[in-house]
This record gives sequence, C-alpha cells and structure tokens, in this order.
Amino acid sequence: MNSIETSLSERLTIELFDECIIPLTAGRNENDVSALFSACDGVSSASYFLKPDTPAMEAADFDKFGFGSAEQIIEALASYWKSSGQDEFCSLIPTMKKIASALQKEDVETDGAVSVFCYAMF
Repeated sequence: MNSIETSLSERLTIELFDECIIPLTAGRNENDVSALFSACDGVSSASYFLKPDTPAMEAADFDKFGFGSAEQIIEALASYWKSSGQDEFCSLIPTMKKIASALQKEDVETDGAVSVFCYAMF
C-alpha cells in the first residue's frame, strides 16, 4: 500500500464514525451528551479537566489489569456498556471487531520500515 491509498482499517474507522457514532448521537440533546461527559460544570467551566486528587502517582497506580488482545478490550467495552445501561453503544462492537481484525492483518503485512518519501522539514 502506498501513502495515498486508504487502508481497510482507515475505511472501517470512517464507517464506524459516519454510520455508527453519528446516528447514535443524532437523537441526543445537550443534556444526554453532558451525562456522558459530566466531569465539568459545562460551558461556563474554564477547563474540562479536574484537578487531580493526588499530586503524584505511585507505583501501584501502574499495576492495572491489562488486556491480551483487541478482542478482549472490545468485549470488556461491551460488558461495561451493558452493565451501565448504555446498550445502544453495543451496536459499535461489530465494526470495532472488523477494525481490530484489519489492523492485525495490516500489521502482519507491513515491516515497519519508514518510506523513503518521508522526510523532516525544518
């Protein structure tokens, strides 16, 4: 694949956004969306980000459960969405699985070499 061709994973990602995420959010009003991102006070907030409860992280903060595969992450998301009453997001799962599969295939097909057409501009 050359740099101007669109890969399958890129096309599927666009499909996920255009055909899955946009329709999911189209019927939501501002209050529905705010419920998903309730960390700030809204438009009047200076920043979306909140001040951390602790000034520094500790070693234990990095000892978190990990996932062995993209499929496990996707299944964990599906489980979370179901358990939190957000079943509508589960409609994203089939396309997410297609993207994961495409990325895995693309990873095998490429050797990681940087194209000779890439260069730095100063």
